[in-house]
Amino acid sequence: IMVESFGMPILNYQTSSFNIMGHLKKHFDEDLLFTNFVSASNGTISSLEPLLLNLTARPLSTSYGQSKYLGVEFSQSAARVYQLKGYETNFVYGGDLSWRNVGSFFKRQGFDNVEGKMNILEGLNLNNNNSTVHDWGVFDEHAYSYIIKKLKNATTPQFIFLLTTNNHPPYRIQPNYKANSLIWSQKLNNSVVGDKKLITKRLYDYQYALDQAGILMDS
Repeated sequence: IMVESFGMPILNYQTSSFNIMGHLKKHFDEDLLFTNFVSASNGTISSLEPLLLNLTARPLSTSYGQSKYLGVEFSQSAARVYQLKGYETNFVYGGDLSWRNVGSFFKRQGFDNVEGKMNILEGLNLNNNNSTVHDWGVFDEHAYSYIIKKLKNATTPQFIFLLTTNNHPPYRIQPNYKANSLIWSQKLNNSVVGDKKLITKRLYDYQYALDQAGILMDS
């Protein structure tokens, strides 16, 4: 699972009154956790492609899937390891598969199934409205429900890679979500520069994204 824009520094402010991690905190405390990683580049697609292709990001260049390499089948792509061992391989994106050509590109990179927002809505019998989607795709909880359903119904070993869509401007969370307390400490307040109303909105979206990831791991 690649959680959209999951940066770590804000986690230093985690407390019971500034509960930014929600259900994910348990897994950071109790599970195996590796933190010495840096994304390949500053952007979603330029972090995603190097991760799944085992390639470096090309500085100042467009993404592989939006270039002359769109039709190339990269032999070293990560999903092929599982595909060759008999796994059913799945690329799931909470948004539209037309974004950055991820649908057509990753079909060539060792994924048996490439599924996006409309597949999730149809698979969960959800309507396409403000309670299920935001500007970039389905709310994260629905993407997670979709892969849980996929796992429960599977008859063969599964490799599933999911890219979520929350924690992204304009920072809208599921209307029924009950947020945890986010009371700023004086230290955090002193560190923040800019529109605090917008930052607060961003933090609640970030909290939602992490909380939902933790709920999935609980499941």
